[in-house]
Amino acid sequence: MDKASKVLYAIGKVFNIIEIIMAGLTIIAGIIALSAPNLLNNMQLAPETIKAVGLGLIIGGVIALIVSIIVLTLATNAQNTLNDKVTQNTPHIIMIVIGILSTDIFYTLGGIFGIVSENNK
Repeated sequence: MDKASKVLYAIGKVFNIIEIIMAGLTIIAGIIALSAPNLLNNMQLAPETIKAVGLGLIIGGVIALIVSIIVLTLATNAQNTLNDKVTQNTPHIIMIVIGILSTDIFYTLGGIFGIVSENNK
Protein backbone atom coordinates (compact mmCIF):
# COMPACT_ATOMS: atom_id res chain seq x y z
CA MET A 1 0.00 0.00 0.00
CA ASP A 2 2.96 2.28 0.66
CA LYS A 3 4.13 2.22 -2.95
CA ALA A 4 0.61 2.58 -4.33
CA SER A 5 0.05 5.68 -2.21
CA LYS A 6 3.38 7.19 -3.28
CA VAL A 7 2.61 6.57 -6.96
CA LEU A 8 -0.88 8.05 -6.69
CA TYR A 9 0.46 11.11 -4.88
CA ALA A 10 3.14 11.50 -7.59
CA ILE A 11 0.54 11.33 -10.37
CA GLY A 12 -1.63 13.84 -8.52
CA LYS A 13 1.37 16.15 -8.13
CA VAL A 14 2.02 16.02 -11.90
CA PHE A 15 -1.53 17.19 -12.56
CA ASN A 16 -1.09 19.82 -9.85
CA ILE A 17 2.02 21.18 -11.56
CA ILE A 18 0.05 21.38 -14.80
CA GLU A 19 -2.60 23.37 -12.90
CA ILE A 20 0.09 25.76 -11.66
CA ILE A 21 1.34 26.29 -15.22
CA MET A 22 -2.20 26.89 -16.50
CA ALA A 23 -2.89 29.37 -13.68
CA GLY A 24 0.28 31.24 -14.65
CA LEU A 25 -0.84 31.35 -18.29
CA THR A 26 -4.24 32.66 -17.16
CA ILE A 27 -2.54 35.48 -15.25
CA ILE A 28 -0.43 36.29 -18.31
CA ALA A 29 -3.57 36.36 -20.50
CA GLY A 30 -5.19 38.78 -18.04
CA ILE A 31 -2.13 41.03 -18.06
CA ILE A 32 -2.13 41.03 -21.86
CA ALA A 33 -5.85 41.87 -21.93
CA LEU A 34 -5.28 44.82 -19.59
CA SER A 35 -2.10 46.12 -21.16
CA ALA A 36 -2.98 45.65 -24.84
CA PRO A 37 -6.74 45.99 -25.29
CA ASN A 38 -6.15 46.75 -28.98
CA LEU A 39 -5.50 43.06 -29.54
CA LEU A 40 -9.11 42.33 -28.63
CA ASN A 41 -10.68 45.06 -30.76
CA ASN A 42 -11.56 42.53 -33.47
CA MET A 43 -14.20 41.14 -31.11
CA GLN A 44 -15.90 44.56 -30.98
CA LEU A 45 -16.00 44.64 -27.19
CA ALA A 46 -16.32 47.74 -25.10
CA PRO A 47 -13.13 48.84 -23.32
CA GLU A 48 -14.84 48.32 -19.96
CA THR A 49 -15.60 44.72 -20.92
CA ILE A 50 -11.99 44.10 -21.91
CA LYS A 51 -10.79 45.54 -18.59
CA ALA A 52 -13.29 43.42 -16.66
CA VAL A 53 -12.22 40.26 -18.49
CA GLY A 54 -8.54 41.01 -17.93
CA LEU A 55 -9.05 41.73 -14.25
CA GLY A 56 -11.20 38.60 -13.87
CA LEU A 57 -8.50 36.48 -15.50
CA ILE A 58 -5.84 37.91 -13.20
CA ILE A 59 -7.90 37.45 -10.01
CA GLY A 60 -9.02 33.94 -10.98
CA GLY A 61 -5.49 32.98 -11.99
CA VAL A 62 -3.97 34.24 -8.74
CA ILE A 63 -6.55 32.38 -6.65
CA ALA A 64 -6.02 29.19 -8.65
CA LEU A 65 -2.24 29.57 -8.36
CA ILE A 66 -2.36 30.01 -4.57
CA VAL A 67 -4.71 27.06 -4.09
CA SER A 68 -2.62 24.82 -6.37
CA ILE A 69 0.60 25.68 -4.55
CA ILE A 70 -1.02 24.95 -1.16
CA VAL A 71 -2.37 21.61 -2.42
CA LEU A 72 1.03 20.70 -3.89
CA THR A 73 2.68 21.47 -0.55
CA LEU A 74 0.14 19.35 1.33
CA ALA A 75 0.58 16.48 -1.13
CA THR A 76 4.36 16.62 -0.72
CA ASN A 77 3.93 16.58 3.05
CA ALA A 78 1.58 13.59 2.89
CA GLN A 79 3.97 11.74 0.58
CA ASN A 80 6.89 12.42 2.92
CA THR A 81 5.00 11.09 5.97
CA LEU A 82 4.97 7.66 4.32
CA ASN A 83 8.76 7.47 4.71
CA ASP A 84 8.99 8.17 8.43
CA LYS A 85 8.50 5.65 11.19
CA VAL A 86 5.76 7.62 12.96
CA THR A 87 2.09 6.90 12.29
CA GLN A 88 0.45 10.10 11.05
CA ASN A 89 -3.03 9.85 9.59
CA THR A 90 -3.79 13.58 9.49
CA PRO A 91 -1.94 14.42 6.21
CA HIS A 92 -3.70 11.56 4.43
CA ILE A 93 -7.11 12.56 5.76
CA ILE A 94 -6.47 16.11 4.51
CA MET A 95 -5.57 14.72 1.08
CA ILE A 96 -8.75 12.62 1.02
CA VAL A 97 -10.81 15.75 1.74
CA ILE A 98 -8.92 17.73 -0.92
CA GLY A 99 -9.37 14.89 -3.39
CA ILE A 100 -13.10 14.71 -2.75
CA LEU A 101 -13.61 18.47 -2.94
CA SER A 102 -11.58 18.81 -6.13
CA THR A 103 -12.75 15.48 -7.59
CA ASP A 104 -9.11 14.39 -7.87
CA ILE A 105 -9.19 10.60 -7.74
CA PHE A 106 -5.41 10.35 -7.36
CA TYR A 107 -5.31 12.33 -4.12
CA THR A 108 -8.39 10.54 -2.79
CA LEU A 109 -7.00 7.07 -3.43
CA GLY A 110 -3.50 8.12 -2.35
CA GLY A 111 -4.94 9.29 0.96
CA ILE A 112 -6.90 6.08 1.48
CA PHE A 113 -3.89 3.91 0.68
CA GLY A 114 -1.73 6.20 2.85
CA ILE A 115 -3.97 5.66 5.86
CA VAL A 116 -3.91 1.89 5.32
CA SER A 117 -0.12 1.97 4.96
CA GLU A 118 0.35 4.13 8.07
CA ASN A 119 -1.80 1.82 10.17
CA ASN A 120 0.08 -1.28 8.95
CA LYS A 121 3.42 0.05 10.27
